Amino acid sequence: MKTHTVISTEQAQRIANTITGLPLPFTMTWTEGNKRSLNQNALLHKWLGEIAKQQGDTAADVKGRCHVAYGVPIRMR
Repeated sequence: MKTHTVISTEQAQRIANTITGLPLPFTMTWTEGNKRSLNQNALLHKWLGEIAKQQGDTAADVKGRCHVAYGVPIRMR
């Protein structure tokens, strides 16, 4: 199985050209979006720590509240 992350129009066109040239039949699966990078994850945890420090909480408590307030409603849609 091959995985390609497409972040530009040019990359999307190359993938489309590759698919067009494949012998039939074939199976294809794709997903929208991408997982957070390690840098994005580190930044999120830094912010959670800073918020927790200001509120006198733990980062885990802040993360839990954010999950309930923002994450759950998004997933419910």
